[in-house]
Amino acid sequence: PLPWLVRLRWMAVAAQAALVLVVAYGLQIPLPVAPLLGIIALTAATNAWLGRGQLSPTPWVGLALLVDALSLTGLLYLTGGPSNPFSILYLTHVTLAAVIAGRLWTAIVTVVSCLGYGLLFFGSWPLPAELGGHAMGHGSFSAHLQGMWLAYTVAAITIATSVSRLAERLRQEREERARAAHLLGLATLAAGAAHEIGNPLATNRIAAEELEHELAAVQGESVEAARLIGQEVQRAHEVLERMAIGAGELVGERPASIDVLELLT
Repeated sequence: PLPWLVRLRWMAVAAQAALVLVVAYGLQIPLPVAPLLGIIALTAATNAWLGRGQLSPTPWVGLALLVDALSLTGLLYLTGGPSNPFSILYLTHVTLAAVIAGRLWTAIVTVVSCLGYGLLFFGSWPLPAELGGHAMGHGSFSAHLQGMWLAYTVAAITIATSVSRLAERLRQEREERARAAHLLGLATLAAGAAHEIGNPLATNRIAAEELEHELAAVQGESVEAARLIGQEVQRAHEVLERMAIGAGELVGERPASIDVLELLT
């Protein structure tokens, strides 16, 4: 997931920078441009470091999402705090962490986002009046924003718990399917090996039987040796038959064309 996350973060950096520049210079609305661009540049620097392709996906995915949650807190703090509607983007980081970062990083990102959202109520810069900014007070507007923070906390915990469990279950199912495919491959390999080795063993068994018959008139160890060869080959053939049956192959050789005269001979 790391290359995909790097591309997603580049898109976020571009969108954030474009939004700040358009509002500040296009709409001529006063914003603390330098601090905002500094936070965005820090995110871009971390993303360039991640994009080098020399890092293991874990734990850098979770760390990147943690940095994004912190940078979002900084951006919101400088642009209205909890009254900024883009505070809903905290849920993006929580959801991504639940899907691709594992339970530990999901818990960390969730806690940091909830604390960061709560921090916005203390001394954050209000939005300009042109953007509908409101000063933080003790009236109904403040109570409304605090209710939004509480609702976000409940939603973030719910999403983190349910989505992380679902992602873990999906990962387990993928691992089980991979193991099943591996076992199926081994079974197919065993069946093929049993069939290929069974043919020369059958030939050796027939040759041992013929040798035993030819030496039947001769008394001595030659007959016993030929009989022993036939018995050991038969035992090996039975072992391969059991392997083939266990792998799902039918007992016996596969159909093959043969000359009738050769068969009679």
